[in-house]
Amino acid sequence: MLTVLLPVLFLLPHTAQGITKEGVGAVGEACSMGSGVRGRCQEVGACLKEGGVVVMGEQVQLCSPTPSDIIVCCRKPHLVAENLCAAWAQHWRSPAGHCIDKTNLIVGGVNADPGEYPHVANLTERVLPACLPTDPSQDLVGHELTVIGWGHTQFGHRVLSRILQKVNVPVVDQLECQFKYPDYLGRDTPKGILKDQLCAGKTGRDSCKGDSGGPIIDQKERGGSRCEHTVEGIVSFGRGCGELGVYTRVSSYLDWITGHIAPGDY
Repeated sequence: MLTVLLPVLFLLPHTAQGITKEGVGAVGEACSMGSGVRGRCQEVGACLKEGGVVVMGEQVQLCSPTPSDIIVCCRKPHLVAENLCAAWAQHWRSPAGHCIDKTNLIVGGVNADPGEYPHVANLTERVLPACLPTDPSQDLVGHELTVIGWGHTQFGHRVLSRILQKVNVPVVDQLECQFKYPDYLGRDTPKGILKDQLCAGKTGRDSCKGDSGGPIIDQKERGGSRCEHTVEGIVSFGRGCGELGVYTRVSSYLDWITGHIAPGDY
């Protein structure tokens, strides 16, 4: 019983008032975590071991307990991310596994007035919905990712690029990154490069001013092809251009992201 209680004892200090919310629901039944976000009742240890989350709004929602286990409302963001990516598969991959060059994004629409707004978006090899990462524990060090943006192409330039730019950059070990650049733009980073951040780039290959908020992406094999892109990070900050950049790691925020765009999926 002690091994079952430990995860809950760890989580309780992080709740709003140091207590959990009582609830009902048997193992496997759908449950509400609050704020419209849904989950499924599961034993707390199994939920956490499988990458699930049990805290929502600083509270833990209990389900009906069993004589030997503590049952909580559990949500698995990485599975939600997989479902979202799979839902788009028909738009970028044929049943045979080939990438689709062009497909209509909106079905059953009506013509807009001239100049009102574009009422149809076409998916092409250059216009595709992106996937969320599905493995928060994946070590990306050494992987080459692609950063995209309309930012400056040289440090000190005042004009943004008129053409979308891309460059492949290697992911660098966090400790190496912090050792080389302990102080970004005059900011203190006493805790170093954190686990919810990525460090990527090399001399002459980097994001730059004006790229902030843009994606750094990867193409993973799914269904026998590499059609869709996965957003691994978001351009955050760096020192100069053409050195190393720091990116927000998207997988660290899967719970928050999926809770907003797919709250009913769990």
